[in-house]
This record gives sequence, structure tokens and C-alpha cells, in this order.
Amino acid sequence: MTSTGLNHFFQNINNEVLHILSEFMSMLNHDIFFFLIFLAIVFGLDFKRGFLLVHAFFWTFTATYFLKSIINLPRPIDIDPNLRTPGLDINHIQPENAPNGPVKLNSKNISYARNHFIASAGLPSAIMAKASIFWLSLWELFKQKWIILSGLLICFLTAISALYMGHNFGVDLVAGFAIGLIVYFVIFHFMYRGNLLEKFASKPRHGFVRPWKASGRILYLFITPSLLLLFPQADVNLIAKLIGFNLAYYIIGIRRWPKNGGTTYQRMLRVLIVIVVFILTNFITAQFIVQDYSMKYFITNLFEMYFSIHLSVTICRKFKLYKG
Repeated sequence: MTSTGLNHFFQNINNEVLHILSEFMSMLNHDIFFFLIFLAIVFGLDFKRGFLLVHAFFWTFTATYFLKSIINLPRPIDIDPNLRTPGLDINHIQPENAPNGPVKLNSKNISYARNHFIASAGLPSAIMAKASIFWLSLWELFKQKWIILSGLLICFLTAISALYMGHNFGVDLVAGFAIGLIVYFVIFHFMYRGNLLEKFASKPRHGFVRPWKASGRILYLFITPSLLLLFPQADVNLIAKLIGFNLAYYIIGIRRWPKNGGTTYQRMLRVLIVIVVFILTNFITAQFIVQDYSMKYFITNLFEMYFSIHLSVTICRKFKLYKG
């Protein structure tokens, strides 16, 4: 689990199919893929459940990268020069006098890798954490057997892919899956089954005219994400987009959240509209903003997410693509 033995085992298979599979799994677990799926669920299937799915993914992503920065352990390709690096070469730092066989993750190798600047720590595995929370969330929300079976298969293939490419040790993958599992229980066995989402959806106007009635949801939706900015490990862009996302849900809820009904054609059109709005909004904001993590950068990303969600719902309602 902390040796490159498993990585060597899969690389020794030397099968073109395994290489193609690994490349495909990397694309399938890309953030853009998840983002498009989120939009499809929020606008095409269920507005409120999509809200929970996005939050589950955000907290998994945040917890994973906070732990990565704190633990700061190298990847297999950082300590074992005998591993090939199919696909993206992340670091591939080659320690001196490395043995011909598998290399163990020990204090000497860890120190060497850290002194040579690890660009991307391996523990816990982000790709496994994101895959696990995504499929666990889908299963919890829609309770379809094919979802959990597909999720288990994809998580298994994701693990093989990460081992084959030398990006993760076995312990990295176990830790990544554990994070997804923990976030799943917190979000869906506390917020969802505890009926907190329904409380959030009821009387959202209280957040403006009677703030004390909505103190809990304001704390969770806006204050808690903002506090993450105090940490140097925080992803400013992601936090800004989450707050913008929360603000859109909150403001839309003052009137009422849109109902999920509609024909297949209406659902597909709603998803198409939000994708087009996002692309156009991003194109416009990209013309006058740079990635400098300033307040302007933060506000622009927050506004981009809020405006895209709110405008898309407004357009869909105007053209009666929602029942209400």
C-alpha cells in the first residue's frame, strides 16, 4: 500500500487496452465532466437535489486538497525512476541511487521529494475522492441500482488507472475513497435525511426581512465558505463560485424554487440554455479579469456563477420550460 509494487505490477502488464482505459478514466474524472453533469442534474432532473450534489462535491474537494497540502506526501513517480509515466508527467523527481525494484515510501524518500518541491501531493487521492462522492451522491439521490453498480465499477477502474499511471499509492486511493464516504454520510445522513434541505427551502424571505429566522442557513451558505479564505490552501476560485451558487439558490427561492417537471424536450432545452449562458458569461468576464486572486477576481467569479444560474432559471421560466 505504501510501495510502488502495485504500480509496477500494472505497468508490467504493458497492455495497450490498459493504457487507453487509464486515459479514458482520467477524462471521465475530469472536473469539466462533473461540472456538466451537475448542470444536467440541477436543470434537467432535480433543482434541490442538484444543490446537495454540488455541496457534497465541494466539501470533498476542499477536504482533499487541505489534507494534501498538510500531509504533503509524494506520488510513486516522485520516488521511483523505474516507473514509466504514461499520460501527464506530474513531477517525476528521480532520487539518487534508487533500487531496480519497487521503492517504499519511507522517510528518506519523503524528505528527498519534499526538498525537490512536490508540485502535486498524492495523499489522499483526489481522483478517487471525487469519483466516490459523485457516485455515492447519485445513488443516494435517485436510488437506482445501476447507479451504485456503475459507481463501484468506475471507482475500481479509477484505482487501476491511478496505479498504472504511477500517480497514486494504494494508501492514497483508500484515503480518497474514505473522504468521499465521510462527506457522503455528513451531507446525506445529516442534511438530507434530517430534512434540513426542506427547512432551507421554506420561507427563504426570512433571510432578508427576518435574518434571525435564517441564521443557520446563512452561516452554512455564506459565512462558512467565506471563512475558508483565511487559509492559504483555499481555492479562491472554487469558494467564489460556491458562494455565487448559494446566492443564486437563495435569491431564486424568495419567489420559489422551480419545479422539476417537464417533457424530455423541455429538460434538455433547460440544460442547453444554462450551458450557453455559462459559456457566454465566462467569455465576457474573461476579457477583463486575470487570475491574480484579488478581490476583483473573487467578486467576478462569484458574480459569474450567480448570474449564470439566476439568468438561466429566469429564461427557462419566461419560456415556460418549468411548470412553476
